[in-house]
Amino acid sequence: MSGSLVRLSSFELRFFVWCLAVFSTFIAPIKVYPLFFVAFIFSHILFVKKDELKIRKKLFLVIFMTIMLILTFIFAGIKGFERFGVIKFVDYFKMALNYSFLAVSLHFFSSCKSETLRLSIYFKRLFVLILLLSLFQLLNNIYQINFWTVPFDGSNNKSWVSYRLTLPGVLFGDLNKNIWSTKVIFFCIMLFLFKWKGIIDFKRFTWWLIVFLVLFFVVYSLSRTGQVVFATFLVVSLFVSVLESQRFRSFRLLFISFLLLTIGFLSQFVIGKVIHLDISNASSDGLASRIVIWYTFINHGDFINLLGFGVNSASHFISEYVGRQENNFHNVFINLVFESGLIGLLLFLLILFWLYFRNEYVKSDRSLSFVLLLPLLVCLNSHYVGYDADLVIYLINSYVVLMLNKFKLQM
Repeated sequence: MSGSLVRLSSFELRFFVWCLAVFSTFIAPIKVYPLFFVAFIFSHILFVKKDELKIRKKLFLVIFMTIMLILTFIFAGIKGFERFGVIKFVDYFKMALNYSFLAVSLHFFSSCKSETLRLSIYFKRLFVLILLLSLFQLLNNIYQINFWTVPFDGSNNKSWVSYRLTLPGVLFGDLNKNIWSTKVIFFCIMLFLFKWKGIIDFKRFTWWLIVFLVLFFVVYSLSRTGQVVFATFLVVSLFVSVLESQRFRSFRLLFISFLLLTIGFLSQFVIGKVIHLDISNASSDGLASRIVIWYTFINHGDFINLLGFGVNSASHFISEYVGRQENNFHNVFINLVFESGLIGLLLFLLILFWLYFRNEYVKSDRSLSFVLLLPLLVCLNSHYVGYDADLVIYLINSYVVLMLNKFKLQM
């Protein structure tokens, strides 16, 4: 009995520290999450049980690839120092810490198979808490700058208008409104999947209230990337639901045709209103400036090699060849090619491939992997650098969703 209590308390302690680590990534004024990431890593090492030390071959492989990716960045940094003469050890520490958090978290949750019911409940509470606090922060900012009509009056077509959203200050979220939007929407996607797959349940009124709050956040966060990511998730989810539905089996082709026509119609609105592009004014149009940066990189193919130039080296390239003060390419794949080389990109892609197509929980519901992966790919082609805390947390949450869904199907 006492051994059981110790085991349960060990799980609860580590999961509580993990939740604090995730929660800390939303503290905007100062970056405190590294302290909590370190705390979780050490708590797992200190309280891990002997029977949890056994690592499945495939999980060991992805942890090994994560370690190799860290080493690739470090060796690339030596080359980058020779080329640009600058190296920031804090950036390398954060990169190594984030990937270490990924590896340790995957090991932790792989050993929580007997705690799936409690995991479902705890994750539900965590997701809802993050959504509510994010909405409170958003409502406060909207009220202070009187942005109630901005999503509908056309003024948000100008990028500089939407960036005013963070001017009143952000305590919970992120000082970059695009990152703020995306990191919250990542959790909203998980919340929707928990409900869709029956991992958790809500009363009908509560659920529709959550749906309304999520849609409110997506619209008023004024982030084109966040809106397109969430729209991609909804479209892919609907498409998969129609394909898998037995109720509409006879009308499946009709539903798919209607869905494709609807997507085609809505894409005109998305392209014209959401993904508005002004190449002539690239200095103030976020998407246009990114295209200019990507095009410049493509025209300098001599920077593409097996080993890149290290963490944050992209900022030096962009400053020198584009003349802009940007710290990354706003595209994870290009950023990885430049900073960690083709080797780093390959390792990153292998980690994604294992997580969404080869891990032990995928076979029970392969369509869920696509629903998780496609919105992520949309986001990776807009911002993030490849070793962000938000990205790492999304990968961990994806693993947990796949795991809990498999055990739900077996019940």
